[in-house]
This record gives sequence, C-alpha cells and structure tokens, in this order.
Amino acid sequence: MKNIKKLLEIVKIRHNSKNIKSGYFDSWNSQKYFEELILEISEAKIENKKNNSVYLEDELWDILWDYLNLLEVLEMEKKINLENVFSRAYKKYSTRVNWKIEWKLWSDIKIKQKEENKKEFEEMLRKVWKK
Repeated sequence: MKNIKKLLEIVKIRHNSKNIKSGYFDSWNSQKYFEELILEISEAKIENKKNNSVYLEDELWDILWDYLNLLEVLEMEKKINLENVFSRAYKKYSTRVNWKIEWKLWSDIKIKQKEENKKEFEEMLRKVWKK
C-alpha cells in the first residue's frame, strides 16, 4: 500500500508530460478512461475464471492504472477534487466497516450516507444558484 502515492505521482507526471500533450494520449478524456476501465474489468474477469493469478494480477494493475488516470483526468477537467474522492471514500467505508461497533446494519448506514450526500449536493446547488 505504500506504493499508492508513488503510483499517483507517476500518473501526474504522465499527464503533465510534454510528450503526452502532443501524442496519442492527448485525446484521452474521462469518457475514454471509463471505457478503458470497462474493458480492463472484462479482461480481469476472464483471468479470474481461468484461476490464473499472474495474469489476473496484471489485469488488476491495469484496472488500478486506468482508475488512477481517470481520477487525474477528472480533476484536470475540473469535475472532481482528487483529495475529496479519497476523503469521501475513507469516511464512507470507515463508517460502514464499524457497523458492528455501532450496532447498525450496513444498509442503514448506506441510506444515511446517501441522505447526507443529497443534502450536500442540494447545498452546492443553492450556492451555484445564488451566484
């Protein structure tokens, strides 16, 4: 897990590279990465069925690579804030994983979190409409 920051650095370098600005990947946008993720997941499912750990691990790496690139491109397109994605993920799953401690069901926590997201979204819309 210590390599996740290193991977994110590689992704940033890749997207800030002069080579990428004038080459094949210049036309890659978030939609292209969504399509690539679907393709890589399909390939991973095939390797999983074959019980082939070497190729499965390779395909899982491709999924992670495309996902990290998707996050970077979405941030470049000003559609997300990368730090917010990780903060939300931590908040979302740390709450759900602690469900035994709080004696709540995963589904109950999920409903509450969806309500919180809805409120946050509505607040964001109110701010936009005030401008």
